[in-house]
Amino acid sequence: MVSLPLDRFAGLRSEPKPPTPKIKRPPDIGQITLKPLDRQNRTGIYVNANTADGALWCEILDEDGFRLPGFDKASCVPLKKDTTRYLFAWKEKKIAKLPPGPYHLRVHLQKATVYAVTLSEARPTFCRNADR
Repeated sequence: MVSLPLDRFAGLRSEPKPPTPKIKRPPDIGQITLKPLDRQNRTGIYVNANTADGALWCEILDEDGFRLPGFDKASCVPLKKDTTRYLFAWKEKKIAKLPPGPYHLRVHLQKATVYAVTLSEARPTFCRNADR
């Protein structure tokens, strides 16, 4: 019997180019840029990925494809393990503070495989009745 890890039927991975006379060990890197996604009511970006031997970063780009200050690759806390649900974070910014609107996501891979990228929805909070 064969079994697959949760939600890992297919993925995108970085792939090194063949060596050349000038570049003996080419880097194993890649990037994925997603179409514009509406951030309305979204509070987080999760990824299902295997980066056990590498790393993964996420950037947020504006509608025209330009990096947003504080949401660039250098500001992203990298994923460096194998996990089915990792919440991307940035050193000084929070995605919840972005105004609603369309944004591109760009995921940078280094020796990594990405299986899914998910925008989480804000969940309503319920107040308990204090009289009960």
